[in-house]
Amino acid sequence: MIMQIPVGARFIGIPGTESDENPRGVMVEVYWEQDDSGALCISGHSPETPLPPRVQLKASSTTTSHRNIMAQT
Repeated sequence: MIMQIPVGARFIGIPGTESDENPRGVMVEVYWEQDDSGALCISGHSPETPLPPRVQLKASSTTTSHRNIMAQT
């Protein structure tokens, strides 16, 4: 799955992961680092975790960084 991630986002809900076990879906924490030019780049992500009931997901219209986050280990 390829997703566009807003630069600097800490937690990202993964679309289409809703199930009986996780009715709100799952999310990951995104890890960032700076590249040689000082730009923020995704360095990895946490294991998937259920999306807590208190968390509200917001749609983002500004997405300038993208990466296949599900391929990371």
